[in-house]
Amino acid sequence: MGIPSEESKDSIFERGNIRINRENVFDPFQFETSALIVEELAPYMDEKVDIGFKEMKASNVGFNSRLNPEFRDEGYRDKIAMNPSYKDQIELPGYLLHELGHSFEGKLRAVADAEGLEILPDGVHDDEKGFDADFHADLVAAYILEPGAIDQNEKLPLLKNTKTAIEKMFNGQDFSRLREDLNGMITEYKVKQERKYNGARGKGDLTEEEIEKIKPAWLKDGYDPTPFYMRVFSQIEEFARKKTSPEAEQDFTNQDEVRRILESGTEEELKRLQEFHNLSLEQIKLFGYYAKLRRETIKKMQSEIDERKKNNPVASEAELKMGAYNESIEPHIRKTVIALRGKGYNTTLSGFSGLDSQKIKIADNAFDGVRLDDEVVRKLQEKGIEVKIEPNTVSLTCSQEINLKQLEEAWRIIEKEIPDLGHPAEASLLPAAKIFRERQSELGRHL
Repeated sequence: MGIPSEESKDSIFERGNIRINRENVFDPFQFETSALIVEELAPYMDEKVDIGFKEMKASNVGFNSRLNPEFRDEGYRDKIAMNPSYKDQIELPGYLLHELGHSFEGKLRAVADAEGLEILPDGVHDDEKGFDADFHADLVAAYILEPGAIDQNEKLPLLKNTKTAIEKMFNGQDFSRLREDLNGMITEYKVKQERKYNGARGKGDLTEEEIEKIKPAWLKDGYDPTPFYMRVFSQIEEFARKKTSPEAEQDFTNQDEVRRILESGTEEELKRLQEFHNLSLEQIKLFGYYAKLRRETIKKMQSEIDERKKNNPVASEAELKMGAYNESIEPHIRKTVIALRGKGYNTTLSGFSGLDSQKIKIADNAFDGVRLDDEVVRKLQEKGIEVKIEPNTVSLTCSQEINLKQLEEAWRIIEKEIPDLGHPAEASLLPAAKIFRERQSELGRHL
């Protein structure tokens, strides 16, 4: 598979966007299993990732210094550090897959969005309630090393959709060869370490304490051979139970929860939401109107996407550049987005945003300096629409109930005020756009 031998002098092993620095490796097993994993996963990794080995406490296996996208610069790389002194070395491959799973989180969400799948969140971390789960990272490890465990637990909420998204992210690869090779390397390592331990113990010159110290983890009393990532299934169950429990404390700062309440919440939930945010009854009614309008719009849009995939799955040139079907744009803003892309604006996001607003976002600052005619602004204000233009965003906020046809007309008026850059938009580099083009290439359609 092109993995360098231990005798190789190369300190860096690199495949695609992932590279390993072999400095501080204590045993060939650590590097060779890591290189094997990278060899198999690199073709699917969009993020840039550095893997290194750093000595830590024996109980600490490692970490991924992954930053949220808004904090990254152009040269940013995820940094994964693995502990070469970790107490149970045979768990290192699984933990490396877990840490790489964090670097796959953005792509997994993009695949789910592109396929219209509702999946589990990346993770949930609630120190106050003592609940800590890395759903995506653990499920990537489980998908590769214990796929049967996912199949056995498919009835858990959202797990089937999450598995489908992982399958699509890896283009259907089942990683059976990687599993077989890793199991062989782990077995060989265990035999080697047990032989080494038995030899040292047989010499008779070590104290009981020293013998216990060098004893492999899997030979110690109370050792649990269950892979750590198997915890994810009980965590999903607990997460679902807490979300649906009548006693569950509602998070009125969570946009998804707020939208659910505005769409279909009880009178008691609406009252609590109103009190939490100190909203007027008129605001609650307005936000409820737009939450329901958004839901209806997305439902219609999804139906159009399904119809398009069924009857005419091959994308046009413009759709390939955008990285999505035209039907994936909310209907009332669709013509505006298509027109803006024709004018050279590389759109990245459009449609409902917030509780009473809409926006179109672009990849650069090409809106910088754009101003609407004062008369246009005045006429939109008379209709209850406030427009704000920032270097990379055009947004509008509604102070009264406005139907989809009126929203479409407002966006068309705004679009006509935005100057033509003299060339069509460049190809979108969003992860979802790249995935869309990969799917189209399977249909013989290339940009």
